[in-house]
Amino acid sequence: KVDLVSHREYLLEEKQQPEELLMQLYQQAGSMRVLINTTNYDYGQVKSKMDITYAHRQNLVREMKPIKEIIELYPALSITDLLIREINLHVDPFDGDIVQTLKLSCTKLFKKEQPLFVLKHLIMKRYKHSKKLLLSHEVIDAYPIIQIQTAKNIKNYSIFIEYNTIITTNSQAEAISILIGSYEIFNIEYPTKVRATLEVLNGLSFKKRSFSLSLAAKRFLNEHKLNERAL
Repeated sequence: KVDLVSHREYLLEEKQQPEELLMQLYQQAGSMRVLINTTNYDYGQVKSKMDITYAHRQNLVREMKPIKEIIELYPALSITDLLIREINLHVDPFDGDIVQTLKLSCTKLFKKEQPLFVLKHLIMKRYKHSKKLLLSHEVIDAYPIIQIQTAKNIKNYSIFIEYNTIITTNSQAEAISILIGSYEIFNIEYPTKVRATLEVLNGLSFKKRSFSLSLAAKRFLNEHKLNERAL
């Protein structure tokens, strides 16, 4: 059991920012935090401030700050639409939107839009990966995991990282998008026990990556004729 995730050695297009600029961005983050805690905040204004402060968030990731600390500083990352927007900006999904990309990929794999079925029975089963490492009713690790809860016959999916809830959604596609996307925006290293599964999700989702897909992941994408975009 680990308390904090491990990080990759470097970020895509890593750029060091001047200290003075980072201080200005830190102040912008503070004003956005005040804004987002108001009842009827201006969504457009929050998006604009998130764009302005992107370099500051990346600096926090480079410094390997605990993810809870980053989200406390940027509570917009705990809002589903804004977190997905951050993923889209950071890693350039095939169809411009990670959720739409995964929906299309899952439909191609299974003829139906059932992302959790695809993840559990087509990908994780292929590599004999334990489902509880990514999908569980209890949080067992610091690495990103989807906790599934059922209330009044409605399923909710909460994404936990380092034992803290990041997002809760009733959409399977959003949950898996945030699961794989969080590895990218927080520069988290794929854990060995589920590496091939996560590489397949990466290959289904993103145009670019800071590493080469393993042979195991490439074979899956080739067999399902999903290799034209991913490889």
